This record gives sequence, structure tokens and C-alpha cells, in this order.
Amino acid sequence: MPRFPLALALTVASASAHAQLLQLDNVTPPIPLISSSTTSAVQIDPATGNVTVRSSTQNLTQCSGQTQNPAEITSFSITPSSVLTNGAFTVSWSAINTNAGNPCQPSGGGPTAWGSEGVLPASGSRNYNAPGGAQTINFTLTCAGPGGSDQETRTLTVTTNGGGGNCTAPFPVNQANWSQWWSTPFPSHPGGRRQWIATQGNIDSIVFVASSATNQFGSIAASGFPGDGEGAMQMSISTTPGCYTAANLGPNCLSPVSSTASVGWAIGSSQFSCALTPGSTYYLNLTFGNANGPGSGPFCVTGACGRDISSLNQRSPE
Repeated sequence: MPRFPLALALTVASASAHAQLLQLDNVTPPIPLISSSTTSAVQIDPATGNVTVRSSTQNLTQCSGQTQNPAEITSFSITPSSVLTNGAFTVSWSAINTNAGNPCQPSGGGPTAWGSEGVLPASGSRNYNAPGGAQTINFTLTCAGPGGSDQETRTLTVTTNGGGGNCTAPFPVNQANWSQWWSTPFPSHPGGRRQWIATQGNIDSIVFVASSATNQFGSIAASGFPGDGEGAMQMSISTTPGCYTAANLGPNCLSPVSSTASVGWAIGSSQFSCALTPGSTYYLNLTFGNANGPGSGPFCVTGACGRDISSLNQRSPE
């Protein structure tokens, strides 16, 4: 197809003439145009700039400007999206239709180096460590292309390790050591369940030290046994004994009030379990509260309730 500039030198004869005189710059070979007073040899669409030329053989040749697509961010993620203080996380992204020389720019990122990375490629990833304090951090990515830009923002939640820094226990606390309570160190248990008899209006707080293997995770669960008493209990894992204040606890570290409560745990970062820092001290808190009937918290109808408590270690150190 012949190519020619959109700027055309066009001269049209008077209305009574049958011929149209057209000059096209740098067209080889010349295009023989039709001789007609009703059909234009050249049509220019003012909305798009497209030019259509009708030749004497009735063929249409259309030259149109190339559409410039805007940049599009196809993926932008933070993994995991919730980490412990000082925990590791990764920012990954991918974009299409970006400029060759300046594809993407980061901004935000709080105290991390994300905002000072400068020009980023159209796709890639960066590894960072979370700051030492609990906070929410926004990460923004802007990618530019010939037809426009695209911008996305993702949020990282940084939490304290298990929470409970200044939490006051709602009831008196009876402390015990994990190794004494289960006869083995955390997270092991003697292969069965331990019967727990609660004293109403008290909290039993079992202290333990999180192991150093970051690939470990497990759960602590209660189950009923005959004559255990009607009621509903609650568990928590905290850095101070007896803490049940949700605002002072880490994500997933407080169970719902239930007849058979449970809490999952994981060494290191976790989106779905109570995250524990290797080597740090924690408390497993168990209570039936001080109420004799259902309400907003745990209760024991008879005043003396109990459960079987088991600790399941779902992965051992490698």
C-alpha cells in the first residue's frame, strides 16, 4: 500500500467541472484518480484523521494512524500482605504497553526502600524487611505508555509478634510452664490430650518459648469429654499472661467463644495463624470466664467446667 503524509495539497475545480486535481507528495507510482463530480477522490475523516483514496479501478486504499495503547499493570502484589515486625516480604509487578526508557515508577512504601528505587522495569520483584513497629504501609506503582499511564496501590500490614504488650488480664491468672503442663517442651505433646479442669473466674496461662524452626506450624484445640460441664471457653496466645483484649493481640491469636475453642500458630510470618517469633516467650491462655450463662463472653453453667486440650504439631523442623 502506498504511504503518504496526511498533509495533502488538494485543489478542487469548480462545481461544474468533472475532474478533481490532486497532488500527493512522494507517491510512487502515481495513483490515477476517478473523474466524477459526485464521488470524492480523497476523503479525510476529521474525527480519526484516516485518509481514503479512491482510484480509477474502484479500489479503496486507507491509511490510518496507529493507535497508541495505554500502559496496563497486569499484576501488582505484596507477599505476604501481613507480616510481623522486621519480617520479610516481596513486592512483585508486571505491566504491558509501557515506555521503553521509563516503564514504571514506585512511590510510597513507608520506611522501606521501595519509594527510592527509581525507574523500574516493566516486570520484576523486590525483597524487603518490614519496619520494627506495627503499622500499615501503602505501596504505589505507576507505569507509563505511549497512550497513557496506569497506577495501582497495595497495602502491607505490619503486626507485633503475638500482641499483648500492655494487656491487663480480665481475671486472675494461674501460670504454669508448658513443659510441666504437657511433660514435653513446646510444641510437643505426649501423643494424646491433657484434661484441663477450669476454675471459674480464672485464667490458666501456659508459658512457652517459640521454637527456632521457621517452617513449623500447628494448632491447639479443645474437645469435650464426659461430664465436662456445659459452657463455652476462649483461647488466646499473647506475650503477656492472660491477655484477651483483641486490640492488643496479633491477627488470629484470639479464638471465638466456643464450647471447643482452638488457635492455630506458625513460627515466623503467617496470614492465617497466630504468628510467633522464633525464640520469643508466649502464653497460651485458657478460660471459661466468670459468667454462668451465655452472653458476650465465655461461661460455665455449673461453675466447674473442663475440656481435653491437645497440641498438634503439623510440621517438624527440617
